[in-house]
Amino acid sequence: MPDETGAAGRRARPLLRLAACNVAVAALLALPAGGRSIAEIWYAADANSLVGLQAFVEQRLDPDELDPTLYFDYVLPALELPAWLGAFVALCLFDTIRLYAARAALCGFAWLRRRRGGG
Repeated sequence: MPDETGAAGRRARPLLRLAACNVAVAALLALPAGGRSIAEIWYAADANSLVGLQAFVEQRLDPDELDPTLYFDYVLPALELPAWLGAFVALCLFDTIRLYAARAALCGFAWLRRRRGGG
């Protein structure tokens, strides 16, 4: 009978541990946040910068100058997510970037060139 904890299983274990750590950190952040949203915590910390974010998105990022809806359709719903969920998503993004950077450093960026179809 083949060994079920082969190479694929050994590669998956650190990722499962990393995901478990992200869940644990997000759960710990949920305790002091008390179920509040990202916007509520940001507003309590610095209300002016939250207003500045809205102005920045509407003036610089929104492609439609006559009807700026990017902030109200995409940014505001993301800010209304629970703070623990925002922390979990941010941790997962940072971990993904870190893993790709470590892989690139170990392999000398050769894997990236192969993936793009270069020499």
